[in-house]
Amino acid sequence: MVTSQVANALTLYLWGRLSDRLSNKAILAVALPVYFVCTLGLVFTDIRDHALLKLGLLYVLHVAMGAATGGIGLATGNLGLKLAPQGEGTAYLAVIGLVSALCGGVAPLVAGWIADWFETRELSMVVRWVSPARTGEVSVFAFAHWEFLFAISALLGLYVLHALSRIREGDEISERRVIQEFGIEALRTVNHLSSIGGLLGLVFPFTRVRERRRTVREKP
Repeated sequence: MVTSQVANALTLYLWGRLSDRLSNKAILAVALPVYFVCTLGLVFTDIRDHALLKLGLLYVLHVAMGAATGGIGLATGNLGLKLAPQGEGTAYLAVIGLVSALCGGVAPLVAGWIADWFETRELSMVVRWVSPARTGEVSVFAFAHWEFLFAISALLGLYVLHALSRIREGDEISERRVIQEFGIEALRTVNHLSSIGGLLGLVFPFTRVRERRRTVREKP
């Protein structure tokens, strides 16, 4: 969870810059599939006898999910504000926040009930080879307990993507462009922090504050 939150904080600034240049719908079209694919990927983290591989896979999934969550939260709020009726933005956002909080409170209860119901159930696919010399079985996949919950969440994500396709927000921007712009911004940030001046500017942002005040004063 700490890894996810750190990834969220580090990428939120990048998502904000992309939101200013591109569109919030395009950001959601990239961030939502990443999040749901990672949710489905949690099904395959139960690798027995490979603790280090399991831990590494969990770290990768949570980093990707944390980065995607930052884009989802930012773009969702911006879309809510942009689609609000004229002069009713505050009430519109308040209703969105209320619905989100209600669903966020009910969802863990429903998910817990579903997980308990699937605790004693399992769905598996086994490939069996039978010959006169030997008989062997290979388990292709097996869903049990929490794996069902992760798979259901990923399937619900397909409906979310379908609903997103019906939103109209200016010109349509391809997901490839969003990914390219995100990579460019990430490399630009890394190059900036690689210098001593960039690192000091991040830790001690007084110079930026002073330059901004100077710009404000110079405006007529």
